[in-house]
Amino acid sequence: MMQVGAEGSYLSQSPTDLHFGLGEAEKADLIEIVWPDGSEAKHENVTTDQIVEYVGAVQPRLLRHRDESD
Repeated sequence: MMQVGAEGSYLSQSPTDLHFGLGEAEKADLIEIVWPDGSEAKHENVTTDQIVEYVGAVQPRLLRHRDESD
């Protein structure tokens, strides 16, 4: 389990990115998110080597796949 918070210091905020190392796995079987309001989101069979943005209970958005160059 990993937890994200927005704590920081004056005029700053801690990063909200989480990185999960899955070794040789090609997908995460399940990603469960519990939001501060108590609502929950479950995402199954999420492929690896990508950056995905989860914002509340809306559909996740693929930001970048690892194979893409910057």
